[in-house]
Amino acid sequence: MIGPTPIPVTRSDFDDAGLTGWTWVDEPAPSIVAGFRAADYTDAAAFALEVARQADDAVHHPDIDIRYQRHCRVTLTTHETAGVSDLDLSLAAAINARADALGVDHDADTPR
Repeated sequence: MIGPTPIPVTRSDFDDAGLTGWTWVDEPAPSIVAGFRAADYTDAAAFALEVARQADDAVHHPDIDIRYQRHCRVTLTTHETAGVSDLDLSLAAAINARADALGVDHDADTPR
């Protein structure tokens, strides 16, 4: 399935988007990253599955890393633009909304 055409965004665009819990990372390629903390490992895995479903619906797939105990790290980048695009910002906002609905907290200390 082919998704929408991505539009590159700048770091300033990202800052203006006001995405709580997300951080711009320049290396190895521009991306945005957020850590989340669930109640336990099973809830972290369930949250990762919810993110995967959202990604399929958006036809835009992040890297999802489930870490020991109850952490989940999500990295968004757009290969077609070799950096961050509007698709990343949209999916990040959708992930935040789903995390809020599931009671999954942002966690800046999620292991890398």
